[in-house]
Amino acid sequence: MHTAYGHHLTLRGRADDAERELLLARRLDPQYLHSRMHMVNLRITQRRWDQAALEIDALRDLAPGAMPVAGLCGALALFRGDAAAARQHYKQACALQPGGLSAAASRRTGAPPRRPTGPRP
Repeated sequence: MHTAYGHHLTLRGRADDAERELLLARRLDPQYLHSRMHMVNLRITQRRWDQAALEIDALRDLAPGAMPVAGLCGALALFRGDAAAARQHYKQACALQPGGLSAAASRRTGAPPRRPTGPRP
């Protein structure tokens, strides 16, 4: 609950309140990855790049090789202005994506990308 509320507060621009909720969520369950990922997003919105990087390092310790962590690395690199590094992190995130071929993998293998099969909106 504190994680979701902290994320909501981040989206509303209430960084101090969001930080308080996310830190409480971390104290209640230090292993819960969503709390930590939302803290990275909060640090990015605050432009506290170094603290965001430290949060990502802690995530890597808890979930090495996790696709969302690679995506957060890409976001941080992009916001820091390093498009080349962001592209590499996003490629890694695509490669780590569970459940089938990603668009990047389709381009590498020559296989057609998977298309949604449901009705169109």
